[in-house]
Amino acid sequence: RNEKKKIPRIKLSPSDANISFTLNRLQLPLRLAYSLTINKAEGRTFEKV
Repeated sequence: RNEKKKIPRIKLSPSDANISFTLNRLQLPLRLAYSLTINKAEGRTFEKV
């Protein structure tokens, strides 16, 4: 499938007010994932899922 999804960026700012400069960081909420096709998964065993 060729679906397009939008990933919102998270804006992070430090909560410590004792710094003399402004720091903003944009982070993408991504998570590492693995996948197998049904043909490759056939006959495999997994200790943990």
